[in-house]
Amino acid sequence: MARGMKVEIDCDTAKAVARFRSYAVAKQAGVKGVVKKTAEAVKEGAKKRVLVDTGDTRDSIQVESTQGGLSAKVGPTKPRGWKAPFIEFGTKKMAASPFLHPAAEEERTGYVNEMRKELAKLQ
Repeated sequence: MARGMKVEIDCDTAKAVARFRSYAVAKQAGVKGVVKKTAEAVKEGAKKRVLVDTGDTRDSIQVESTQGGLSAKVGPTKPRGWKAPFIEFGTKKMAASPFLHPAAEEERTGYVNEMRKELAKLQ
């Protein structure tokens, strides 16, 4: 991932991750599915929003699964995504044109609702 350019989709606490490890792998599948589905949606949303010149930044946006699928990182990868922070945050001479954070915000409510449903199944 390009330094400074990532959105993490996470259960949000180490305590939650510790609890997940105590459940059977089959029960974790639903939670991992929600994380993966949301990460892919954020990726697609970011690709639709990013300004396109050569397409390098858009094409560099990837999903990286972490913590065994219990969280994911979405963002541009180097070397092709090196311009992403300049596009997202702007520069002295260029206004910001956010694409990654708006994509993540769009998916936030759905992610929280889906995660609640999955966690309710585990109790």
